[in-house]
Amino acid sequence: MWGNRLRGLALAISMVLVLGACGDDDAGSGFDSTSRNAYMTGCLEDGNEAFCSCTLDEFEQRYSQDEFEALALELSNPDEAPEAFVEVILMCISELDG
Repeated sequence: MWGNRLRGLALAISMVLVLGACGDDDAGSGFDSTSRNAYMTGCLEDGNEAFCSCTLDEFEQRYSQDEFEALALELSNPDEAPEAFVEVILMCISELDG
């Protein structure tokens, strides 16, 4: 379960990095719509909608899009996820299981 969710997030984050450069400039807070859509598409490959929405919401609250993309570059190996990602994953798993 843990591995599948982390792999799904790795895919989602990769899509954000690839498509982020092409993203639009939404006014307001959070990530642009291209990045949000890319994240959800990638995450839903191995996750469920509630989990993917939870993690996306949490990432948007904690990081600007540029900060998130910089942190995501550290995610070259899903077995060695940055602590910031692990923290969000565990929080959402706990929240959704509770």
